[in-house]
Amino acid sequence: MAYDKEEQGGRRLALERGVLKTALQSGVPPHALAGKLGEPGREPTVAQIAQAGRREIEQTFGQSPEAYSAKLAGQYDERLIVSNGSKRLERNYGRQWIATRVDDAGSLRKGVYPLHEAKPVAREAKELFAGTVLHVDGKHVYQELGKNNIARHDRAAFAEAPQIGAFTKIQYDAGKARIVDRDQSRGQQQAIGR
Repeated sequence: MAYDKEEQGGRRLALERGVLKTALQSGVPPHALAGKLGEPGREPTVAQIAQAGRREIEQTFGQSPEAYSAKLAGQYDERLIVSNGSKRLERNYGRQWIATRVDDAGSLRKGVYPLHEAKPVAREAKELFAGTVLHVDGKHVYQELGKNNIARHDRAAFAEAPQIGAFTKIQYDAGKARIVDRDQSRGQQQAIGR
């Protein structure tokens, strides 16, 4: 299987990081660690190895090792910004926020929504979740329940994705999410908005 340069670098970084983490947790002495990293006979300290690797990664990929590892692992902060009639999905890979998608805002309220701070909802939840659906992707449905209170539902729990921007009531039954009183919820939201 062929890999591009960036993917090969990422795989090497992941391997070296795993070796370092295991060695540090296990109390492996620096000379043994140097041998594991391909420098037998030399006894550089772990700090020297880490600094050299950090500089190489920053020069090669233009990002810190932590940011690059997070990118490779699919771990990043994500936020939704709604302003000027558009909604912009941004990801932070360590040093800066990068817009990954821009769409029409529809009926979403202007604001910054930190999706990475959303609280996961268990499929066994008994309560009713009422609020505006902010964002839907392949894995999750994000719903604003109140100021600084965003719920993250598993997308797989829904038979059909809820409408973004709609005030929606979601309740779980036997692990499945269902939208309660869809038409009634829209009417209530319109009445509240008047």
